[in-house]
Amino acid sequence: MTRLIAIITLLNNRQGPKGGLKHEGVYPSYKDFTGFWAWDSWKHAYALAGIAPELAKNNIRAMFDYQDSCGMIADCIFIDTLENNYRDTKPPLAAWAVDEIFRQTSDTSFVREMFPKLMKYHLWWYSHRDHDRNGLCEYGSVDGTLQAARWESGWDNAVRFDSARMLKNNSHAWSMDQESADLNAYLFVEKQCLARLALLLGETSLAETLDDQALQLGNKIRSMMWDERSGFFYDIRIDTKKPVLVAEPNGWIPLWAGIATKDQAYFGIKG
Repeated sequence: MTRLIAIITLLNNRQGPKGGLKHEGVYPSYKDFTGFWAWDSWKHAYALAGIAPELAKNNIRAMFDYQDSCGMIADCIFIDTLENNYRDTKPPLAAWAVDEIFRQTSDTSFVREMFPKLMKYHLWWYSHRDHDRNGLCEYGSVDGTLQAARWESGWDNAVRFDSARMLKNNSHAWSMDQESADLNAYLFVEKQCLARLALLLGETSLAETLDDQALQLGNKIRSMMWDERSGFFYDIRIDTKKPVLVAEPNGWIPLWAGIATKDQAYFGIKG
């Protein structure tokens, strides 16, 4: 019953092309959130892939209609484009959604259409949100505000960001001074998905590179973001690499991503 209600809700929140919304998609809520948000759209597309695949594809297309020249995807887009928010983006799960759409539909033409855009978005994180260029990214903003950086994480009121400071990366990119466990776990999954999609398109060398990058990133998360004493994954400070010891649900994302070792996943469980 719960699954049925979820499906009905997704389909009932469908919005066709209108004004600045060039493709159909799904509103998070017709009452309060009448636009398309980036990571909502990735999740909606993933959920719809086996039910309404064309809607799933168009929900992805709608966000990439507004990909900027650097590769960034807007946080949210609206019928009135003056309301579009480019102060920040949202956590990267677009390739994860496209990978699921292919798994459900075997539509290689859609993969071919989206792959260059997905790669550009993935690389944007490393050119605009990796302050010390160590391969671990941070949430940030375009305008240098912590508020927009919080929005970018999708965890607007997270306590782990209460003491964060903003660091300038370039003229239109700022990062928090902490590398986030959830963000880098999402990027790990994106690398794996992009590798599968690259292989599908015959890009063997690129697929191997992405797989190798995923391996390296997973090792960094396991070794640098895991706190042995408390048995949890945490964000870490850019300058000291010490954990931000605020236990929040973001610390579970490395488990979902398949990064955690068996010992880390079962830490503290007896018998």
